[in-house]
Amino acid sequence: MVIILYPSFMRAILLFVSLLFFIPTRAEEFLLTGTIGKHPVILNIMVDGNDAEGNYCYHSSAIDIPLKGESAQDGMLLYVIRNSAKTGYDDTAEVFKITHTAGQGWVGKWTNRKGKVLDIVLRPANVTAIKHPYAHLPVVKKYFSSNKYNYLRSASLPIIADTGLTTNGKYKLKYYHLKNSPIFMFEIVSGLDNVIAAKVNDLLRNNFIDNASEFCSCLGADTPDYQYDIDNVYLTDNILSINVMVEFYCLQAAHPDGGNVPLTIDLKTGNQLVLEDVLYLSGPAPSPNTVKWGHYREKIYGPKLLALLKKLYSKQLEANEECDYNSSDPWAFAEFYITQNGLYLSPSFPHVAAPCRNPEWAYIPFDLLKKYKHPAKHIVWP
Repeated sequence: MVIILYPSFMRAILLFVSLLFFIPTRAEEFLLTGTIGKHPVILNIMVDGNDAEGNYCYHSSAIDIPLKGESAQDGMLLYVIRNSAKTGYDDTAEVFKITHTAGQGWVGKWTNRKGKVLDIVLRPANVTAIKHPYAHLPVVKKYFSSNKYNYLRSASLPIIADTGLTTNGKYKLKYYHLKNSPIFMFEIVSGLDNVIAAKVNDLLRNNFIDNASEFCSCLGADTPDYQYDIDNVYLTDNILSINVMVEFYCLQAAHPDGGNVPLTIDLKTGNQLVLEDVLYLSGPAPSPNTVKWGHYREKIYGPKLLALLKKLYSKQLEANEECDYNSSDPWAFAEFYITQNGLYLSPSFPHVAAPCRNPEWAYIPFDLLKKYKHPAKHIVWP
């Protein structure tokens, strides 16, 4: 074996080269569950060097509370910063001081600005061991694959069943809401076959949980500016169509945001309907949300829809120079829902053109829906 002894200047060169190619350590994420005092909590913390930030929520509310602080070799010092009612300035409202001990997880103390002290006991979250009540829903499956914190939080959403039933035609509806929030939804408890009702109510619950999770993420920013309303419910023997209107302005966001969250369901099958199902303009469409479908919407369906709108609303299409209604692009991926006036279309525009999204006139009347009926759908229009 040959041993090479480098002179000091060679060692210095090697050190310099190693620094040039130094790759910093990657940020590390900690997803933790446990208690603050007797209160179950979920924490999601990202540590990058000495910096640590993230959020946490209590099971009792599920609303995010932002955390920011420092990481040391054996623990973290995290702060919740809120505006002080006394001083009017941002102030430290809560302090987490936790240390990591092998075999014991994370332990420490929580202190608020009034001096109250509670014990903190946390362990790495065992996500696969969670018995999620809505694990079968598409939005929850998405959380499991891409956002484990959202998955854990959605498992403990405090959902409150409202008292009494509402009658809509032959159906009875039961409403429920997210505790201490404007987020609500209903389920159909009478008037449908049980198998169909289960599918329909899963779609409604999926919509609700998606909106509830967005609300919980936004409200952690201490902003009360969150508006939510189900502004359309169209319910017949064969169609349920709703539209949720959401407007919000979260702290640290560049601007207000929101829009439509529509959902239309075939009550004969319990399946969600897409626009081509209710307005059949050009033969069978490719599977939704695929590359072929996107090309079909841009090159075939969008232009045909614009041509139909020109027959109905030529003046309205040309009247607004700021909104490019006379192009097929905004209509190719229009949102839709059914109303008492027919099919309503909301063209797709970027946020900078948000006022163009909901024109008052964009309805396809029922007599035209009958003309452009999908041959494979058993939809009956009034």
